Amino acid sequence: MDNIISYPSKIDSQFTVMIIYKDHELYNDLKLQLTELHNSIAALQVSTKNIIIDGEEVARLKLTPNDLLAIEAHEIAHSLIGHGPGSDEESEKEADLLGIALLEIAGHTEASEVLKDKLEALYGIDYRQFESEFDAEADIDLDGLDLHELPEE
Repeated sequence: MDNIISYPSKIDSQFTVMIIYKDHELYNDLKLQLTELHNSIAALQVSTKNIIIDGEEVARLKLTPNDLLAIEAHEIAHSLIGHGPGSDEESEKEADLLGIALLEIAGHTEASEVLKDKLEALYGIDYRQFESEFDAEADIDLDGLDLHELPEE
């Protein structure tokens, strides 16, 4: 196994995903930083737009490609929202919610299910219930609507 796997984000090519394993020279520093971030397995380096993921945790938890996409979306969402270093429960929820939207817009619906499950398990938020209630209440006909033609003010 390589000591680092690096690739452009499948959600936003401005970001790079880096999965780092224990044989990499920076792994111990990474592990310490992630431990300080509430025992996270990933973090975003805002200045470089690198999403750093603990490869040992990826292997231990047997994370799937959809799990990794969910992590990508979550970290990109932190950047788009403008969250700074460190996080609290509210910013984590916000990143998950925006992450779901990013994944669904990009067509990664299975990965969005990962974040929906996380929201329910960690915070008791049933996103699927929200979706069904919103769909039932929304009576919006978007057929024929050109979203590129915005009304002039």
